[in-house]
Amino acid sequence: MRARGKTGRDRNLTAVFLVVLLVTVGALLAPGWYGAVLLLALAAGAAVLLAATWQRHPPAARLIRVAVLGLLLAAALTKIT
Repeated sequence: MRARGKTGRDRNLTAVFLVVLLVTVGALLAPGWYGAVLLLALAAGAAVLLAATWQRHPPAARLIRVAVLGLLLAAALTKIT
């Protein structure tokens, strides 16, 4: 599936999903600070997407997205300690 971005270039959504999946798995398997930094980077990206699309989602979807963001932050904090 392809989506058109603001710049007019096509984005392959499957490739984006696979890259995020690989970074997530790598972050969870990476030791200590390395994994925590990757998880925090993923959380920052998720927070930006959440803020940009907040008005377009119903309250239930917002709750799920905030929960995922919280899980990412909790996983990062767990890896730091």
